[in-house]
Amino acid sequence: MTNEGTQNAAKRSRRYAASINGERYFTVSEGPTFEGFTAQTGFDATTPFILIRNEDVPAADKRTILDSLLLTQVGLVASSDFGVAVVVDTVDRLAAGGTEVTPVNANPDKRDQSAVSRVYMNPTATAAGTTQKTVINLVDAANLSDILELAEDIVMGETGSILIYVFSNGGTAPTLKTSISHIEEQIDAHA
Repeated sequence: MTNEGTQNAAKRSRRYAASINGERYFTVSEGPTFEGFTAQTGFDATTPFILIRNEDVPAADKRTILDSLLLTQVGLVASSDFGVAVVVDTVDRLAAGGTEVTPVNANPDKRDQSAVSRVYMNPTATAAGTTQKTVINLVDAANLSDILELAEDIVMGETGSILIYVFSNGGTAPTLKTSISHIEEQIDAHA
């Protein structure tokens, strides 16, 4: 098996274990008649397309691992190139607003187990500070192959935010449906 094949198998195994243990959640911003959310017409650090915040309490000691992000253009298609950036910050950047989309447990037997992470579409964020790290930053052709999928997991500690920016570089901003999965992993006190 190739190194990439080994990594993919390990990732699938971890996802399966997290699903069985009730630690994996899905957040979908679409329904049978829902057409998605419109992204921004330009980059602004205070207007992410998606903001994920960890509302963990010290007793739970969980980190959030973003392991899948699918973005699909629907309705309005970007009229020019558009960008995607993913930023991790150690502070809670949610300032106000946005539409909260509730994560659902991947294991139906654990559906009463609520996620400690909250997902907001088009919120207002506080200004970027010195603790943020950009982990993905790309500008691509107008259609971005229609779908963006993460190649690697993005980890946020027991406090903080993951901010996902989608923006046009002039012209019409795209309307997107999203599908996110994340794992909430117990932090080992001895690590």
